[in-house]
Amino acid sequence: KLFGQPQRVLANAVKLESGVDGSGSAILSYEEMDVIVLHSKIHGSNTPSEIIGENGRILIDDITSFDSLTLELRDGTTRAIGQTHQGHMTYEIQTFIELIESERNEAEVHCYEDMHALASTMTEIRRLIDLRFPADQ
Repeated sequence: KLFGQPQRVLANAVKLESGVDGSGSAILSYEEMDVIVLHSKIHGSNTPSEIIGENGRILIDDITSFDSLTLELRDGTTRAIGQTHQGHMTYEIQTFIELIESERNEAEVHCYEDMHALASTMTEIRRLIDLRFPADQ
């Protein structure tokens, strides 16, 4: 969870012939900042994802795995941060196992409230770009 549910969402997409979004952007507005998200299924890039703040930025080498996170401060200081994971989704599998073993139905890291906020934001983006799937009918 980074910033919670945005107060306002704007979205745009380039649609493929099939009607799905090939690429696009979203602006998620919060009280003190805007988050700009660029996404694409049709363009490749080796550029890391980044979170930019007033004191520096966090570079994420691969948004799907978070194998390497680097903090770069404005003064030039650079250091590795965060926990790295061995392989894609291993941390999700481990969390799933822990939930089963502890007989809990909600993870602390990704609680129901966070997942609901994410789903609401994604639903609003789909509405704004008029993205519909056969199951939506």
